[in-house]
Amino acid sequence: MIEHTVISDTDPAVGHEYHSEKRKAANVILVPFLNSIPAWLRWPIQKTHRAAHIFIKDAMTYRALEVAYTHGEKYPSRNAFERFFYSIWFETANVLAVRNRLRLVKRELRKSLTDALKRNKNARLLSIAAGSSRAVIEAVVETGNAKNKNLSLVFLDKDRTALEYSKILVKEFEIECPVEWTDATLGTYLTNSKGTNMFDIVEMVGLLDYFNDDRAVEIFNKIYDVLNAGGVYITGNIIAHAEKPLLSRFAGWKVIYREPETFLSLLTKSNFGKHTILVYVEPHRIHAIGVAERGNA
Repeated sequence: MIEHTVISDTDPAVGHEYHSEKRKAANVILVPFLNSIPAWLRWPIQKTHRAAHIFIKDAMTYRALEVAYTHGEKYPSRNAFERFFYSIWFETANVLAVRNRLRLVKRELRKSLTDALKRNKNARLLSIAAGSSRAVIEAVVETGNAKNKNLSLVFLDKDRTALEYSKILVKEFEIECPVEWTDATLGTYLTNSKGTNMFDIVEMVGLLDYFNDDRAVEIFNKIYDVLNAGGVYITGNIIAHAEKPLLSRFAGWKVIYREPETFLSLLTKSNFGKHTILVYVEPHRIHAIGVAERGNA
C-alpha cells in the first residue's frame, strides 16, 4: 500500500535533544530578545565565543554545521564569560534541532544501508551537497560497514574545501570502503548519471532549503532517475519557527521555509509519489526529514 504521511518523531531511541524546563521558561523572554538583535551587532557578538564566530562568519557552510554538530568541541569555552554565551547561542532550539536532524538522517541511513546490502551484493550511496559528510560517515561506521568493499560512497559538492574536510573525516573514522569525491554541480552530475551511474541510496539534506517549488520537483525527478529499483531518497527541509528572525536576519541563513505538509506535497508531485513517502518532524519542529522509496515497480 502506498503511504504518504507526516510523522512527529519522538522515538526515544533517536536520542533527540530537548530544552530543560528552566530553559523553556527563560525562552519566553530570551527568544523575543534574541530575535530583536540588529544585524549590525553581528561582529561584536562573534567576539563572545570562538564557536559563535565560526557559526556566524561561515553561515550556510559545512563549517557552521560542524560547529553545531560537534558542540563546538574544537573551540571550548575558556572562561565564565564564554561559558555564559555558549549557553545562550548553542542551546537555542535552532542548534538542538540541527543535531536532531543529524540523528534522524543517520537513523534512516542505517536502515537504508542495511536493507540495500541485504538486497544486493554491492550497494552505492550518493550524498549530494555532502559538506563534511558526517551523517553518512557515522552511519557507515555504526552499521559496521567501514571496511565493507561491497559498499561504495560518492560525495558530491561544489565546495572543494568541504570535500577536503570530508576526506579528513573519512580518514579519522577509518573508512576503507571505496569513496569518490566529486566537485560538480547537482544538475550536471545527475543529468550525466542517468542510466549509467545508478545508486541504491541518495542523501540530500540541507540543499532543498534553497530551491523554489518547481526546481525542487525537477530535482526530485532527476534523483528518481538515478535510483535503482528498491532504492531510497533521504532529504530534508527547514520549517518556519519562533527563532526564524535570529537564524535568517541576524545569523545570515537565507533559506526557503516549508511546512512539513508542503514538503510532502512536493515529493508526491514528483515520480516518488507513486511510492511510499514518509516525512519525519523532529521535536522542535524546525527540521523535517523526507524518506522516499523508489519502489520495485
